Amino acid sequence: MGYIDVLPPEPVLSLIESSLAALAGIQDIRAGYRVFENIDFNKADKSIVVNEEVFDVKSIIFSQVKNSASIAFFIATAGATLEKLTAEARKNDDLLQEYVFDIIGSEIAEAAASALEDHLRADAEKEGRNISMRFSPGYCGWDLTDQKKFFSFFPGNYCGVTLTESCLMRPVKSVSGIIGIGTGSFRKTYRCNICNDQYCIYRNKKNFR
Repeated sequence: MGYIDVLPPEPVLSLIESSLAALAGIQDIRAGYRVFENIDFNKADKSIVVNEEVFDVKSIIFSQVKNSASIAFFIATAGATLEKLTAEARKNDDLLQEYVFDIIGSEIAEAAASALEDHLRADAEKEGRNISMRFSPGYCGWDLTDQKKFFSFFPGNYCGVTLTESCLMRPVKSVSGIIGIGTGSFRKTYRCNICNDQYCIYRNKKNFR
């Protein structure tokens, strides 16, 4: 929220605490993935072919996953309950409450994706394999419209997430993407110096996983 190395002042701190308390019992945080072995890498146009479907991931992501033997497609979400609470705050013109719920939702969705990544890593390590970082459509030059092809690999309403015609996920606080799996080495940092996305949540953070 912009408070660097200090606690937020009142009433923001109390609002954060009450918002977290209101969300403590939510049951619709979800994350799931599918692993595909039938993949190919096109070095010429920096694309990935999964079950004959072409994903134009561009050079940055391609360089990170090109050593993969398989690819995991994942979806994670903070769930519909939080989206409903955020909408209620907006309807009541409570902009600060809406903002707090919005920030919490982003953190929950990313935490769900991180938990999924940890699970996938543990399974891969049992087989002597590694995983890449996770990458999402819309980042590093990967066109967001590939979401339509991406979601076709999942049953409808998978993890409670759907896709609109404009490729927006609902609930909004959801994350989708790919993770490479293989015995080769993977770069373990997000390469901010060669990415032009100024609004990426990972930009300029020091301790990437």
